[in-house]
Formats: sequence, C-alpha cells, structure tokens
Amino acid sequence: MALDGTGAPYLVRMSLNCCAADAQPVKIALTGKVPPVLQPDTWLEITGTYTPRRTKDPVNDGPVPYFRITAAKPVAAPSDPYDDAWNG
Repeated sequence: MALDGTGAPYLVRMSLNCCAADAQPVKIALTGKVPPVLQPDTWLEITGTYTPRRTKDPVNDGPVPYFRITAAKPVAAPSDPYDDAWNG
C-alpha cells in the first residue's frame, strides 16, 4: 500500500528484472471501499473488481489500472517484498 502526493491510494509491488537495484514499482490505483485509515507500507489483502479506468504513472509514464475494492484486510508483510515470479 502506498499513497501518492495527493493522498490517493495505490496497491504497489516491486518487480525485478535482475536484482534489487533495478526494481520497478507496479501500481494499481484503488477506488471503492478503500479503508479510511491507511499508512504507507501497509500490506493488504483486497477483494474487488477490475475497472476499465486508467491513468498514467507519474514516475515512468506507464499505464496504471484501477481496482474497485469491495473488502480489505491488513496482512503481514511477505518475507521477500520483491516479485520476480515472472522471471522463471
């Protein structure tokens, strides 16, 4: 969980190509039943639906999809916060 400069919430996971030095954030903007009190670096399990709405990431100009939350609960941080599952 991360907040942008305006306080808008994002679900964020770091994606690796090679090592932690090249990690890039993968973001999903959150709408709907966003928990009222969110702290940066909070880990959440969320349930909801994908929406066709999109925006651009101000960091890398990539597309950011929106997800409408119907339920959310805090969870423990994973032992490895980097996502390299796609890298085989």
